Amino acid sequence: MNLALVGLSHHHAPIEVREKLSCPDHMLGSALQALHARQGVREAALLFTCNRTEIYAVLDTVDPDSAFAALRSHLSAYHNVPEPLFSPYLYFKSRDEAARHLARVASGLDSLVLGETQILGQVRNALRAAQQAGAAGRDLIPLFEHALTCGKRVQTETTLRQGSLSIGTAAVDLATRIFGDLTDARALILGAGKMSELTANDLVSSGVKFVLVANRTYEKAVELAERLGGKAIQYDAFPENLVTADIVISSTAAPHPIVTREMLQPILRKRKGKPLFLIDIAVPRDIEAAVGDIDNVFLYNIDDLQEVAAEGAKGRAERAQTQAESIADEETTRFLARIRTRSVTPVLARLRSQAGKAANDRLAVLRSRLGPISDRDWEIIAVQFRSLADEMVLAPTLRLKREAVEASAAAGDAPQYELADAARELFGLAEEAQPLLEDRAAQPVARPIVEDAVTLEPLQEVKL
Repeated sequence: MNLALVGLSHHHAPIEVREKLSCPDHMLGSALQALHARQGVREAALLFTCNRTEIYAVLDTVDPDSAFAALRSHLSAYHNVPEPLFSPYLYFKSRDEAARHLARVASGLDSLVLGETQILGQVRNALRAAQQAGAAGRDLIPLFEHALTCGKRVQTETTLRQGSLSIGTAAVDLATRIFGDLTDARALILGAGKMSELTANDLVSSGVKFVLVANRTYEKAVELAERLGGKAIQYDAFPENLVTADIVISSTAAPHPIVTREMLQPILRKRKGKPLFLIDIAVPRDIEAAVGDIDNVFLYNIDDLQEVAAEGAKGRAERAQTQAESIADEETTRFLARIRTRSVTPVLARLRSQAGKAANDRLAVLRSRLGPISDRDWEIIAVQFRSLADEMVLAPTLRLKREAVEASAAAGDAPQYELADAARELFGLAEEAQPLLEDRAAQPVARPIVEDAVTLEPLQEVKL
């Protein structure tokens, strides 16, 4: 499996870079089709979150440098962003390392907020989208299913998620630092998606009683407002409601900022110095960065939550994280062993088939050269020939299977060579070589194999 991963995340790439390579949900299908249609791409899946952009692909090429260059070029072309703007922040992983990375991602071990559980659903959605687009098949489907299994185990068998801060709770923590008691705070929610709802729920749970919801589709705003016990407003009315709002949570799918410094200046004059707390959890960002330079305006984007999340993680037991890492390693080792065993199965099947066919061909020659012989004696001869063929392939079979497991359990990258590849070359087992073997086997054999191996008496004089 020539698996390759290229991506960038909150660990190294600032939000101004990540937002250039983001993809809204409604464009995910077309993005998958464009990637899958690229020459040399057999399978593809895309994982887009507010914190990461990752391409998982099964490629024709086995050269890591070529794979990295091809996927980097696709990101540039599809998003219309010059490579120099984002390539310094990219990471590339192949084969075993890519599989291990996805397991850690699905487990919440690579998240902005350690142990957060929302990423598991995002990985599941990435797999579902790839399947619906016809881009995921025999390699990527098991890969993502392995990651989902790993994530579920971490959630159920460890306490990693207990006490962790979600984006919503981190936002509430920041708001509390500014306003203290949130009971009388007025919240304005821009966008009625999942992120907005999760954050708004945390606000309500923290005492916020007055919540307004604005969304481009008014019906969705009404549905969310009803669940929150708040009120829906028309999307065009949200600027005038900024005059009375204390807390604004923005998470829309707008391609450009919906709140700018120019737009906010006249609104702030009406507020008469009252502080305004803005949390922008959208990627691309909803709120212009220059807004944060205005007096009495406190603007935080999703990257700013990292410090808050880190503070919340200080008191978490290290044992839970260690246990989660162990589960990720265990599940990945099991998955890689299964994949490697699967990869050698065709080689083993062709090896046994070749040995069995050679035995049958020699038996046919032998039968034509022998005189009268009883059926029982002939069966003894046939069994011995076939047993010899089985014994000849037994050691290579066991060694190939053992190498598959040992290579998966070994730390670090994949081995520089694989015995399965060596077996293909040594025994002529490549699929394209099969017709040649069959043609050769069909030709008359000048001398029986016994005469090739020993120089005793002619075969027709062998005593039975």
